[in-house]
Amino acid sequence: MPAVNLGVSLPPRDYRNISEFIVDKIFGELPYRNGLVGAYFLSNQTASPLLNYANLALPLTRVGNPVVGEKYAALDHSNYYDTGLPSTETLAIMAISLPSVSVSSQSGVIVSNYRKDATTGNAARGDTLRAFATGGNTRVTQFGDYSPSSPSANRETSGLDVEHLLISYGLVTPVEGKYVGVGYYDPVNDANYSILNSGTPAYPRHVETEKTLRIGTSVSDTELLGISAVSVVLIFNQDLGSSGVIANERWLKGTFGPRFGLWS
Repeated sequence: MPAVNLGVSLPPRDYRNISEFIVDKIFGELPYRNGLVGAYFLSNQTASPLLNYANLALPLTRVGNPVVGEKYAALDHSNYYDTGLPSTETLAIMAISLPSVSVSSQSGVIVSNYRKDATTGNAARGDTLRAFATGGNTRVTQFGDYSPSSPSANRETSGLDVEHLLISYGLVTPVEGKYVGVGYYDPVNDANYSILNSGTPAYPRHVETEKTLRIGTSVSDTELLGISAVSVVLIFNQDLGSSGVIANERWLKGTFGPRFGLWS
């Protein structure tokens, strides 16, 4: 077959190899992947922010019109993503978000399926990870479902700029002594600063399966309705352990973030 010359010349530059565009490899180098059920990058740098890199057959569902930028998506109660994933008995969430966008008790939701209404007998149901700016610092909070109560773990950052993206980690388990925990990564000291709600929960762990986990808002129509800015969400059905947490945080900060310009 003869060659056809269309008179088109490409500019002299180095082009990325086609292998770099294989979507399931974005988180392929994540050091700790055991139990990973959801992996999302809410950015316009990818083929689609809806992709679940842990399971391409279960993408996000877009609700409303989230505003997706290069580094994160701006979300609220009318504009968010639904993972389609229920809570699990052990639930761990690692995320990158921008605290400065969220400055009230109603905002800063990263992942949640929280609700408290007539359908629950006005008991708190669901799990929630939040990160929001307060008093010049960032507070990270993890709520766990031990209905009819909703115990939490809270940690305030120190020395980190609320105008920069933050790596956080939340954990909910049925294990006495560490049933709710939360932490954040401090790149200056290369450390995960965390806190556990120790002791014995007043009620057994309730696993919310009816309402799936949302990114950027809660299920409730009366609480946690404010704005959020979320970049990366990793959802696990097991505890990563201290070594898994710090390994993943280092990779997100040192490899993934620079690759996509998150810290610039």
